[in-house]
Amino acid sequence: MEFRSTTLTALLALAFAHPAEALDGRLLKDLRPGAKALGYGSWTDWSGDYDGDGIEDLVVGAWGGEQELGSVQVIRSSGGPLWLDTGELGDGFGIFAGSVGDVTGDGRDDLAVGAPYGRGGGRWIGGTLYLYSGVDVGSDDAGRDTIEPVFRAHGEATGDRMGWNACALGDLDGDGYGDMAVGAPYGANLDGWVAVFGGGPRGAMRWRISLPNDAVNLGQMGTRVALVGDLDGDGRDDFGVGVPLKRIWGGGDERRPQVWIYLARDMPSRAPSYRLWGTDFRRLFGWDFAGIGDVDGDGYDDLAVGAPRKRSAPPTGPVPPEPPGVRGTDQGKVWIYRGGAEPDTIPYARLVGESPDDAFGNAVVGLGDVDGDGHTDFAVGAPGNDGGAREGGAVYLFLGGAPPDTVPDLLYRAEKDSARFGYSVGARGPAAACGPNQAAVGAIDGGFTLVIGVQGEGAPEPE
Repeated sequence: MEFRSTTLTALLALAFAHPAEALDGRLLKDLRPGAKALGYGSWTDWSGDYDGDGIEDLVVGAWGGEQELGSVQVIRSSGGPLWLDTGELGDGFGIFAGSVGDVTGDGRDDLAVGAPYGRGGGRWIGGTLYLYSGVDVGSDDAGRDTIEPVFRAHGEATGDRMGWNACALGDLDGDGYGDMAVGAPYGANLDGWVAVFGGGPRGAMRWRISLPNDAVNLGQMGTRVALVGDLDGDGRDDFGVGVPLKRIWGGGDERRPQVWIYLARDMPSRAPSYRLWGTDFRRLFGWDFAGIGDVDGDGYDDLAVGAPRKRSAPPTGPVPPEPPGVRGTDQGKVWIYRGGAEPDTIPYARLVGESPDDAFGNAVVGLGDVDGDGHTDFAVGAPGNDGGAREGGAVYLFLGGAPPDTVPDLLYRAEKDSARFGYSVGARGPAAACGPNQAAVGAIDGGFTLVIGVQGEGAPEPE
């Protein structure tokens, strides 16, 4: 691929692919937390409105490494930034941080933060998921010393790493409270499992999702859990669970990594509505996946699944300082699946990274319709990309269509060695939203997160 590049800052270069003359891409914010920079950008989320002003607030995790204090920054659209931490060194607080909807029933989105390396429930690396009330997070008086979590979910056993990931599920049981799913990818002998918690004052675990009893070794279910949009067009969001290292001794399809899809019409259920299959457990198919809106314009939301690396042997686990794909053996891929009354299980399109070790597909996110053509667009992170600097990282924007573009329409590269820019990507607003877009791109080892604005000629002007 050939790109013509323009330097925006000393740390970021912007490259345009073939149709990008119709797109306006610009750097809006360069976020640097200084002393709290270790692991800053381990997660970025722009889906929750905590201060109640109708505008989503940006959340950035800074997991802190295995020995330091992890923290989370909430950049509210009204009021100043807020920092949260547990005071526990090395607990990984901030590996995940994002909205899980209104679990507490206070009328605001609530904030969940994972600390999977902590002593959840007194168990070594049992992990904990902390839930903070949106009213507390959005308060003008909020500060790190004034906010306490309203709920904690602990791992059930040593090494579970509860809180690695979480997502909203909506109100599954009709009790007026939002429910949520929480991943524990190292539990059950490394097969992993997912807990589904009911909302409300009790916050009890309603059921768990796990692999069949005959499964052994390295499934790591729950590395990713996410709402994936309305794939079947019934007006309700559907839910996915990643099993990126699915492996059963003996061979066959069950050795392959998977993404389990739960259609809303089938919930609540422990069994998926259907499964998507990767090609090789070493590629980490399902490490990340996202609903990307209606990319092909057929009226149904579509799904992107990342497979960011291939290694000669499976890793011991998803450890943040060595993002998937770094020093692997291929460039990474993203697979696009079409929604429908019966959603497709065969990929519609395949996107491939530029070069070996890119970790292309480490992060995927829907961007909405940035160019106003009626097709939603999406972004892909590649934190191992060497195009701007060794393992500087990159993020790519692809325009939707029937079929979607498979060559990037915008490409951003970091010009700092080992920044791993593109490890996380969070987009403002739902994937199906139209108009100007903002994406927050984390550089987990670079100590910064960049907010990039993209708008096409056909998109409405910002309000």
